[in-house]
Amino acid sequence: MLVEDSDLNDKSNYCIFLGIPTGSVMSAIHATMIRTGNAIEGLIEEEIPSDKIEGEITFHKKYPKLRDGNKGIVVDMEHEDKHEIDIIELKLGNTFDTKKAPAEVDSLNKVQKHLQKVQNKKVNKYVVCYTANTHEEIKAGFKGALPSDLNILTGREFAEKYYFEYENLLVKLAEKRIENQEFLLNYFIKNMDQKVVRKVIENAI
Repeated sequence: MLVEDSDLNDKSNYCIFLGIPTGSVMSAIHATMIRTGNAIEGLIEEEIPSDKIEGEITFHKKYPKLRDGNKGIVVDMEHEDKHEIDIIELKLGNTFDTKKAPAEVDSLNKVQKHLQKVQNKKVNKYVVCYTANTHEEIKAGFKGALPSDLNILTGREFAEKYYFEYENLLVKLAEKRIENQEFLLNYFIKNMDQKVVRKVIENAI
């Protein structure tokens, strides 16, 4: 994902304590991270070898009749085999919005109850935090709000479960790293207070 493809927002909260030039580009970085998180489903779908998986995997599974506010519920990934169904929330990191996380868990609960009624199968709820190294990091990200019946997986555990290389996804996510670094450096040189730029350059030499 390229930062320059995201809009610069000169009204973001970052501008208050960083100034408009820096605050605007910080908002673009934040927007790029959100886009990256939203793209993770497609990247994972490309990695999972379908010939090694028992059952059927569906990404972005929609349940329009199950209401979550004014719209239906969408499950990031659903895996159904002969015996059970896994409904999976996919996250890139392990930091959760304290307002959104309970709503996301509630959506999984609604889908679980629905599937248990229409399918004679066990339904398991999962959240995957791809870059988390341990379960403790994931639990900390939930800020004490992790339900006891919600299964958690690190990225490495998830990759092993679905037969693909953990690092492959990270390589794809980092493909535009150099372009982003060049964009940000050029942006700061052109838009920051030139006294600040000269001072930083002088200190770095």
